[in-house]
Amino acid sequence: MANATPEHALVERYALAFALSPVPLLLVDASGHIRLVSDEMAALFEYAPDALLGAAVERLLPPDAQAHHPQLRQAYLENASKRPMGRGRELEGLSRTNRRIPLELGLTPVPHEGEVWTVVTAVDTSERRAKQRAIAARDAAAAHADQLAQLNDDLTQFAYAASHDLKAPLATIHGMLGLALEDLDEGHLENVKRDLAKLRSLAEHSAEKVEHVLQLARVGHDHLPRGGVALDALAMELWEEVTLGAASPPRFELDDGLPAPLRTVPQAIEVILRKLLSNAARYVDSAKGDPWVRLRARQERGWTVLELADNGVGMSHEQVKTAFQMFGRNSARSGHGLGLAVARRQVEGLGGTIRCESREGEGTTFEVRLPELP
Repeated sequence: MANATPEHALVERYALAFALSPVPLLLVDASGHIRLVSDEMAALFEYAPDALLGAAVERLLPPDAQAHHPQLRQAYLENASKRPMGRGRELEGLSRTNRRIPLELGLTPVPHEGEVWTVVTAVDTSERRAKQRAIAARDAAAAHADQLAQLNDDLTQFAYAASHDLKAPLATIHGMLGLALEDLDEGHLENVKRDLAKLRSLAEHSAEKVEHVLQLARVGHDHLPRGGVALDALAMELWEEVTLGAASPPRFELDDGLPAPLRTVPQAIEVILRKLLSNAARYVDSAKGDPWVRLRARQERGWTVLELADNGVGMSHEQVKTAFQMFGRNSARSGHGLGLAVARRQVEGLGGTIRCESREGEGTTFEVRLPELP
């Protein structure tokens, strides 16, 4: 031992620790050559221990990492410290049989004769990464199952909504056909032409409505085209539709300050307004001398806030709490109990919120907050 070089002395000093350690270890000199290998490290990379002695440490790296590794190693030696290697990156080694091994590596500098050698510790993370992938796959499957359940719920709601929305136009068509037949028997051909033109327009509008509902049910908001919606024109059109045939519909007021075209999903905003306007028209308080429904809007930091108010019959506190539930029927005037539930689903699908305030005998106000969509 008296003739041993300092390098041999250093290797001998670490050899016992390497032999006793359960952790795979390498001792690499300042030039990047392997000077000592633990049995665990050799087994991890599928080499005989002696086969790696004197080899460049790059032998244990995949080809895509070998070229730039000497520069990284030199940068470490210039500011060597005890630390993990490649923090935040997924590291891999390459076995003798070209198997990629996911690793976590630790570096410990060893000062030696004015140079820095390095002890490298390695942990095979194959099992942990496999578990992480399994967990990620499980979470993805659970999320997909939730999406399917949500889609099934949406399809059920939309099926009821389509039936609900078509019932009134079909009743109107039936009634107008009866009038047209009477006019035809009496020879009033001009009246027949007028009624048939109205029937055609109503049928076309109903077909468009069904297609919009089916689009929403099939693909959801994320895949529907965005567009600018003129809220005033749309609201007036829908109000005329939902009050068609009403003997004394409430007075409808539109705020002069309605914003410029709102960029949103046109089909969804049409569903929302139709449901809310239909609800307001249904719960008019005929005992009041001047029943009214009013639509206002304002901008708030990138949000459009719609406020639909009426002085109708209003709701009790308990009725407000269940207003947005499916099949919630608050009175004999209620339809199928889907309108407000569908409206809320559409608002939330656009990333917005909806809330209701009401006092029995005084009226109801719905506030809808919608973000500007890209």
